[in-house]
Amino acid sequence: MSKSAATKMLFAIAIVIIVVIAVAAGAYYATRPTPQPAGWSDGGIWIILNEVEKTDVIPPDIEDFISTSGEEVPTLIEGQDYVFVNLTIASIENVHVVGPLGYGDERSTLYDAEDHRYTLAQGKVRGIIFTDPHDITAPTEVAEGATVILIFKVPQHEKPTKLTFVYSFKETWEEKSEKRGQIDIIL
Repeated sequence: MSKSAATKMLFAIAIVIIVVIAVAAGAYYATRPTPQPAGWSDGGIWIILNEVEKTDVIPPDIEDFISTSGEEVPTLIEGQDYVFVNLTIASIENVHVVGPLGYGDERSTLYDAEDHRYTLAQGKVRGIIFTDPHDITAPTEVAEGATVILIFKVPQHEKPTKLTFVYSFKETWEEKSEKRGQIDIIL
């Protein structure tokens, strides 16, 4: 075999090897699962963090949602920003989530790198189920797939790094009092 023919043959073999590797790599990437948003669980509920945004104005869609539910939009003082957190309750196991924002001192909070705590200024839930749809005073619970929007006020110079999502739940409807659960989320 001539030197020219041997070079052509080696070149052809190299091309075949490159094509095989490319096809194999393409098949691998085509079958890889699509990356999902970060999620956290504490065993009772599983939540997905959809979006976190720090801004000095409330986006119009959030403002409309708050004002149409009859509540006032939180106002900022100079030197503050809003931090919006959008969560989805992906699954609920063996509990009835009745208060997805927590109550009183145990409301959802944000912490910054120095462990300063910022309390919830406003929170809304889309996806509430009435246990008796004919009685609006009946107990309610959060449905799987519900969206939770949290609004915090933080100093402009701070960069929050952790969210403590506090919720209230009952394991059975017969329980007289609610229990507290929480999920710590690193932002």
